[in-house]
Amino acid sequence: MVLEPIYEQEFYDFSYGFRPGKSAHKTLDRIWKESMDINGGYIIDMDISKYANQRFDDTIPQDKLREIVGQRVNDGVIQRMIGKRLNAGVMEQGNLEYPGKGTPQGGVISPILSNIYLHEVLDKWFVEMVKPCLKGKAFMVRYADDASETTVSAIGCELQEDANRIMKVLPLRFAKYGLTIHPEKTKLIDFTAPQGNNRKGKGSFTFLGFKHFWKRSKKGKGSYTTKQTANGWRRTFGSQQQRQSPNGVGAFEIRHKKSNMQCLQQN
Repeated sequence: MVLEPIYEQEFYDFSYGFRPGKSAHKTLDRIWKESMDINGGYIIDMDISKYANQRFDDTIPQDKLREIVGQRVNDGVIQRMIGKRLNAGVMEQGNLEYPGKGTPQGGVISPILSNIYLHEVLDKWFVEMVKPCLKGKAFMVRYADDASETTVSAIGCELQEDANRIMKVLPLRFAKYGLTIHPEKTKLIDFTAPQGNNRKGKGSFTFLGFKHFWKRSKKGKGSYTTKQTANGWRRTFGSQQQRQSPNGVGAFEIRHKKSNMQCLQQN
């Protein structure tokens, strides 16, 4: 697809959706490393895969999508090709309909168009408009998989007040572009590491079939642990290989221990 080399240089490295060399395994490693850097922090867990029985990519307004693509691609041939794909219509209960929204069903162009749209709606907005306004550190990780109809993102903030501010404006940002984040599956979690005599962290979240939580090791040090939920990986990714951590620990429970808290010290 001609759009891929054009946009690959535009996409941020925290975007793992529909991209070459970007896997769910690498996504999980990235969110662990970023969370460790902010001592767990406050995690906004977003699920934008489905809402009201509609896939995310079925709700993208085509007029806004054309506008976004047009900002980067001014070649008339490519624009007409995209237009033909978008105007192809969709089958609904045996009837061909032209809803004016959504990307082509089952088309090879659909994943890249969805990624382009989220790059503008979420990724670029977070980097250029959100992060400069925050008081503490923050990160984002986004993953998408067309086969499993999975589109998830996590935003981590060092400070709770920053996370609260982002949580308030997220629905407005998505609404501006004709999208809706799931109100029940989008949550703000206190994921800060256990302090004092507490043996467990305050909160946990599930991301890509793994439960992420804090616990204390026998030596009393904080241990960021990810544990596969019941059939979580298979339910999310079908028959794909279960995740293995870099140090060879099994997929069902992977512990990452902090060493003297050195990796969390502020510069």
